[in-house]
Amino acid sequence: MFFAILILFLGLRHPPPLNDLTPIGTGRYLVGGLVAAILVTGFVVVPLSAAAGAVSLSAGSAAPIGSLPPGAMVGTDFALTVNNQDPIPHGFLFSATVTNVSISTPNGTTGLSGAALASWEANATWTFYLPDGKVVPLPGGQVALPQSDYVTVNATGSPSGHTKSVSVWLTDSEAAVGVGIALATNMLCAPSGGGSASTALSTGFA
Repeated sequence: MFFAILILFLGLRHPPPLNDLTPIGTGRYLVGGLVAAILVTGFVVVPLSAAAGAVSLSAGSAAPIGSLPPGAMVGTDFALTVNNQDPIPHGFLFSATVTNVSISTPNGTTGLSGAALASWEANATWTFYLPDGKVVPLPGGQVALPQSDYVTVNATGSPSGHTKSVSVWLTDSEAAVGVGIALATNMLCAPSGGGSASTALSTGFA
């Protein structure tokens, strides 16, 4: 209605230019060509796209802890490294699970199962040493960092790097000769179909 009223009062014909005789100069042709070039080169095939959530996780070799904390009979430490392959920085959380435990018996080495495995896992303690200096201890055979303890990793191509390492200790008050561990990382606000990675680690305590 607004434009209909304007047309009613202003008419359908545009008023003629005051000067229709002077030709357009070379400078204005150049400016017009520049504007057209900006329009063409600035065209984006996909104007809006979300990062894919590409990430990888690796675990360094584990080693027995030389000086065990009080109450622990066995312990191992290793490093978790997350590699953010997205063009934007993300926050990451970590989780860890004991998958198997082997103990020494008079007949050799055997794996724990059932109540014995549950007991060993119940006495396990994970300690995450985060890059910002924070130390997060978590008890149990299956643990996950709370959301408040996420680790920010820079975007791929960042001058300061796009990987971060977290040192992890696993200790237990019950004896064992080896343990299998499943490790995972999850991106905060991850896109559909991405944002997670996992790895596995086997280590001995002797």
